Amino acid sequence: MAPYGYEQTIHVIVADAHDNRIRSATVTGQLVSLDGSTQTLLFPITDEEGYTSLAYELPLDGKARETFRVMLDVVFLSHYGAATTDYEVRPQ
Repeated sequence: MAPYGYEQTIHVIVADAHDNRIRSATVTGQLVSLDGSTQTLLFPITDEEGYTSLAYELPLDGKARETFRVMLDVVFLSHYGAATTDYEVRPQ
């Protein structure tokens, strides 16, 4: 079965514990599917508002639902942060 690509965009806002936005932070991550396959995510450096985004394609068969996990790492100067979220893709 040939995979179909579904474009998705991940939006990231980087802020400190006091909710101050962090500019010039490096954001990287991995997209993990249920079968354990991974895709490396390399985001642009955060802008003045601490924002960055990345569009990517999900390899799906076009029929089944699948849950993906996005794991992000953020580095700014000597500080490090991490976040993880899961979401389900439902092809039309």
